[in-house]
Amino acid sequence: METKRIRGIVIRENIAGDLDKYIVLFAKNVGKISVFVKGARNRKCKPFSSSALFTYGDFVITSTPKTNKLVSVDIIENFYNLRTSMEASIVSMYFVEFIDKLFVENLSDDDSLYLVLKGLKNLSISPARYREILIIFQAKFIQLQGYKPNEEIYLNSNLKSESLYTLEFIFNTDIKNVFKINVKQNLFQNIEEFLTVLINNNLDVRLKSFDMVKKIVLTN
Repeated sequence: METKRIRGIVIRENIAGDLDKYIVLFAKNVGKISVFVKGARNRKCKPFSSSALFTYGDFVITSTPKTNKLVSVDIIENFYNLRTSMEASIVSMYFVEFIDKLFVENLSDDDSLYLVLKGLKNLSISPARYREILIIFQAKFIQLQGYKPNEEIYLNSNLKSESLYTLEFIFNTDIKNVFKINVKQNLFQNIEEFLTVLINNNLDVRLKSFDMVKKIVLTN
């Protein structure tokens, strides 16, 4: 049995019996990893809050060939404010489901982890900016996966020149500062439509949360 300490964020929860659950972490230098949490659904037990969705921290786990078990968590951030805004909560769910569906276990991508954390942090601080933050996340995530649009894609799209300039500005800004960019409200729909097509054409993912994004977030 091996004990190790990994830093990551809970991106999915799965029920296991009456009181237990499995969580999926997206962790630095590790990628996705499934961890069993005993007693996690008992509100009186510490794992109830320390293993909740969006919890970011240092997780101590024991590993055997069959399973990983949670020992303890030192919470760095729980992003509690995300739960106070329906739109921010939906966008946050989209972020983590995107990561969960796109990556297989034990495939690390620290840039994508950093992007998710910065996106959640900005949503937590400024939930009213949810559409801007969603646009920036999608564009930067596509770039990280190697699908930054080329000139031909731009020419064959309905993208406005100002929208193109905004996207290029996002692509050329590092993750640390990219969420400081202000996207003009009159460009939201044009950029959103372009990014949706780009994602559908290049990333083979079907996200339940995107249905909620389209129904509630992109119509407000």
